[in-house]
Amino acid sequence: VEKLNKFLEAQWTYLMIEHPEWATHVGYPGQNDRWTDRSEAAIDRREKETFCQFEILNKIPFNKLKGEDQINFELAKRNLEINIESFKFSGRYLVLDHLGGLHTRLAYIMNMMPKENGKAVEDMLARLDKVPTLEAQDETLLRKGLKEKITAVKMFLKYVPAQFDKILPEKVEDSALYAPFKDLKLSAEENLKYQAQAKAVIGNKVYPALKKLRSFLEKEYIPGAREDVAFSNMPNGKDWYALKVKDSTTTDLTPEQ
Repeated sequence: VEKLNKFLEAQWTYLMIEHPEWATHVGYPGQNDRWTDRSEAAIDRREKETFCQFEILNKIPFNKLKGEDQINFELAKRNLEINIESFKFSGRYLVLDHLGGLHTRLAYIMNMMPKENGKAVEDMLARLDKVPTLEAQDETLLRKGLKEKITAVKMFLKYVPAQFDKILPEKVEDSALYAPFKDLKLSAEENLKYQAQAKAVIGNKVYPALKKLRSFLEKEYIPGAREDVAFSNMPNGKDWYALKVKDSTTTDLTPEQ
């Protein structure tokens, strides 16, 4: 039991560090100035580390566990197995569609971040400062998706440029990205200082990065996106869809069944 608990604790810490947005969402401390690294090198590394986690978990003797501990073991093992099976496909390229992408993720995370003191606000600014890197990483993945014919569906992507426009109004002060800085509960002097910094980083870094991504979508990605709505018509799509069914239903039934 002690080995399992240590494994689960270490896995949770790993997930919080590797996925800082999730850490912010659940209130895990110390990650609010960072984003998930979506470079292909980092994605490859995380895949290798998932295999390592699977090996470590399987060294824990299942028959010595009881009750809830057996359930926790089986859930952890199943999640790792699904992740490992998914590595056969190229889900890394599907980072944007009509339901969300970098533009919506930014607005969501920025508006849920804590801002009760100067350090918290500086974390917000640090995240905004890194947006050009996020854009470059996502654009790289989307470009590779185009080449591999693994993209979102064209008929739905037509709604995405308008989503960007809503987040990129002419005045930075009217943007959802700036909204969290309007009601800071700090001193008047600090409020003004951080609001000026927010306007600068949003106007000089975030806006150009998002406009670049929007332009790429309009000129290259949407025109080259797949026409067919069936997931199964992508490369290895039938097996990929079957895995998604398995993951969502927690059964071994085929999609036809």
